[in-house]
Amino acid sequence: MDSLRSCSSLGLQVTQNSSMTKSSGRLPRLEDVAELAGVSHQTVSRVINDHPNVSKGTRERVEAAIAELGYRRNTAARSLVTRRSQTIGVLASELAQYGPANTLLGVEQAARMPAISSASQP
Repeated sequence: MDSLRSCSSLGLQVTQNSSMTKSSGRLPRLEDVAELAGVSHQTVSRVINDHPNVSKGTRERVEAAIAELGYRRNTAARSLVTRRSQTIGVLASELAQYGPANTLLGVEQAARMPAISSASQP
């Protein structure tokens, strides 16, 4: 059975393995982290995005709340806001042959390289 921890300031219980709040049966949200840390949701966002204008003490409180709640960023929501999915789609056939497989490997290696910019902008 999962061990439960109490988040007294929120009145929530979080299972260590599943990160779901017991009181609502949902994953923790940015607002939950903000309430537990005693800051605004904008401050939590600044910490998550590594903004420099956050004091060390505040950053530590927010990071502790993130760890306690098991908060993880919603990548689908992030993609909607930024209009970037960080995803490349590739349609390929005959991957058993050397040429197409090697091309796909090259695409994957290039995509993993840092600071690649796209030639076409939306």
